[in-house]
Amino acid sequence: MPPDLAPPLASAPRAHAAPIAAAERAGGVTVVIAECRRLLPLFIRFGFVGFAGFLVDLSVVYAARSWVGLYAAGMLSYLCANTVNFSLNRYWTFRHRPRMRLLRHWALFLAATTPGLICNRGAYVLLIFLVPLCAHHPVLAVIAGSIAGMMANFMMSHRVVFSEKRVRGGK
Repeated sequence: MPPDLAPPLASAPRAHAAPIAAAERAGGVTVVIAECRRLLPLFIRFGFVGFAGFLVDLSVVYAARSWVGLYAAGMLSYLCANTVNFSLNRYWTFRHRPRMRLLRHWALFLAATTPGLICNRGAYVLLIFLVPLCAHHPVLAVIAGSIAGMMANFMMSHRVVFSEKRVRGGK
């Protein structure tokens, strides 16, 4: 059936059937917009949690850099920040989602955020290595790394770690 002769969507009111059908033919724009609206509150909370993790990350880098060097301080700080992020996401951002046992859930979080780790610490190490300003002011490398890993971490947290479909595995 040609698209212009397709019947209107059953769930849509008659006055809005044509724009919705046109948007669906245009690639599901309405579905994407609806999904973005649904995820926006989660993403905002995830961002606040990420900012708390950023503060932990930054604090550990500055506290440990003279003791273990910038590279090891960066890895230690990532582990500390990621643990804080897991806890805050588990009990606040995704509080309504099913949970697994704590250590198993934390291990899944660490594994699932590996793409974010690669983006985050990749940017951090490159900037420390290539940009003298970042070696003197690691806050710049930490900021860049945090931004680089945020989207990957959000998608993996939303779809894998704190999935709405996950079966409860105990607490």
